[in-house]
Amino acid sequence: MTKPKAASDFEQMKVEQVPTAQVLPYAGNPRRNEAAVAKVAASLLEFGWRQPIVVDEAFVVIAGHTRLMAAISLGMETVPVHVAAGLSAVKARAYRLADNRTAEEADWDSVLLALEITALKADDYDLMLTGFNEHELEAILGEAFEEPGHDHWEGMPEFTKDDVSPFRSFLMHFKDQADVDAFTALVGQTITDKTKFLWYPKAEIGHVADKRYGSSEA
Repeated sequence: MTKPKAASDFEQMKVEQVPTAQVLPYAGNPRRNEAAVAKVAASLLEFGWRQPIVVDEAFVVIAGHTRLMAAISLGMETVPVHVAAGLSAVKARAYRLADNRTAEEADWDSVLLALEITALKADDYDLMLTGFNEHELEAILGEAFEEPGHDHWEGMPEFTKDDVSPFRSFLMHFKDQADVDAFTALVGQTITDKTKFLWYPKAEIGHVADKRYGSSEA
């Protein structure tokens, strides 16, 4: 391991704006970040560029693949880059791995995270721009707020319901009508112009004949 340099030995990091098409993703990048592109794009729109893309002297990305993909998705014509001049090919390869791997060592302090999210919520800030999805935010805010006593429920009648079967809905996309027909045939159901729904396991809604989503016998 080489001896760390003193702060005075470092030159100010140079960042330049270059055409987006000039920056090349590294073909061997083992990190798959496609799911994060939309979140990073939203972050760029909200906060602007606060971290450049690091590239080698051939403008191949060393660190910042997701930022590049986000910029492309937004149609940005230029992006800020820092050229890691003088970095050997071996060190560039190692840095790509280290940049991603070291980020995985971070963890959240649940109490402090809840306080930060709560403060943003109090300021009516769009919490989705923090990168957390709605289910994560519900869990975080659940830690921040403990429900008060349940005195207001006193005297309320018990809720009873005979049908306790679970229900979840899923939105599905198909390439064409042929794929829709193949799927409905597979599950033994039909989709009508009125409903556009399937039930699985096969079921039907009573009382109104038009709402019998299910069986091909309906």
